[in-house]
Amino acid sequence: MKNPYVPTSAQTAKAMANLLGQRERILDLGCGDGILLRAAARLSPQASRLVGIEIEPERLPQRPTGRFEYIVGDGLGLPDDPLFDGIISNPPYLNVRHLVPHQRERLRLDFAALSGQFDLAFAFVEKAVRLLEGMAAGSAWLPGEESNLHQGIQSPLCYPYTTRQRARSSVGNGRSAAIPCKATGTPAARREGGAAMDTLEARTRPRIEELTARFDQLAGRFAGYPCNQDFDYTPLLPFLRYCINNVGDPFHASLFASNTHEVEREVVARFARLMRLPEDEAWGYVTNGGTEGNMYGLFLGRELFPDGIVYFSEDTHYSVLKITRVLQARNTMIKSRPDGEIDYDDFRETVRVHRDAPVVFMANVGTTMKGAVDDVGRVLGILDDLAITNRYVHGDAALSGMILPFADDPQPHSFADGFDSISISGHKLIGSPLPCGVALTRAAYVA
Repeated sequence: MKNPYVPTSAQTAKAMANLLGQRERILDLGCGDGILLRAAARLSPQASRLVGIEIEPERLPQRPTGRFEYIVGDGLGLPDDPLFDGIISNPPYLNVRHLVPHQRERLRLDFAALSGQFDLAFAFVEKAVRLLEGMAAGSAWLPGEESNLHQGIQSPLCYPYTTRQRARSSVGNGRSAAIPCKATGTPAARREGGAAMDTLEARTRPRIEELTARFDQLAGRFAGYPCNQDFDYTPLLPFLRYCINNVGDPFHASLFASNTHEVEREVVARFARLMRLPEDEAWGYVTNGGTEGNMYGLFLGRELFPDGIVYFSEDTHYSVLKITRVLQARNTMIKSRPDGEIDYDDFRETVRVHRDAPVVFMANVGTTMKGAVDDVGRVLGILDDLAITNRYVHGDAALSGMILPFADDPQPHSFADGFDSISISGHKLIGSPLPCGVALTRAAYVA
């Protein structure tokens, strides 16, 4: 793979070596002519190994001397063994358009950081983290000026870094990596920004106080929506100081170190038990509300049965029509009974006419206005009578999902009753200051 070559200046090499500090075993990923490795060596005279790896042999020093060991090869293909306690690199900032398709797909399979329009530098950062025993926590130093790299501000380590950034990453057990990362502006600009923030705070504080007073007043006469206000999450306020992101699948490792995936998995397990789904068969995640959970459930149904028809009643939440448009899914609205349940006779007749198409059924577990619960057992019985085996049942349990599990003789609402996925709202019966929810399904559907 031929990469656009941009030489590292002596000033940048010295500054990055200073950030790396003294190390015993140093690796330069994509070392080029070795300028970074030589700079690091001057600060680590005791180092037992100084290794540079470069894919383009013509870039390597012609006559390496002393303790330096240069290897011709692809640094991204190194085994993830903890052989080094310091990594320094000025990786290639190569856009995806420069890669041939098989190279691009291989990198995406090997590196979780890569998707869409990426720089090859992202893969170098991930490889550095893996080589440092795969530690996914630490700190980064973001400099004020590229020409003055030893001055910076501390922030959480996040990767992949963006292009042309400069940073020092301290990664567990005394290991560290000096990786390029984005400059944040000059010291003068930061001082000017601080003054602007003071002015902004002075302007916005009265508005915040006004909003607080307004919500205090509204809370005392809040009616018409099924939202529980009896909660107190003040113990969680300290977490607002951190940049937390549960990006990705909570059941897989994330490169974003500041996450609560472990807690999210516990939430999924708790709701799986309530919905009578064995924990080892459950998959799910915390959503931004019931509608997102419904979209995910119907998405799974459409993925399993691309030519299926989504059936739902007149009393189903209005967002389902929007969801079917977004998913470009065939859909048919079924009449409702006066009590809000689906009209089972109309459902039977409509499905009978379309017996050649799989059924994706949207069941209400508490309709918005009447609290009606569709009898999933009866629906499945109709499908059995019509010999329709290609079927998927999603439950919108936003309203009654946190009521029926605690009732003595509940209506059908769980996976044991035949559901394939369920959406539950967190800001209704549970109570939350922000809309949230949980999407649950069988792990086999997302494997």
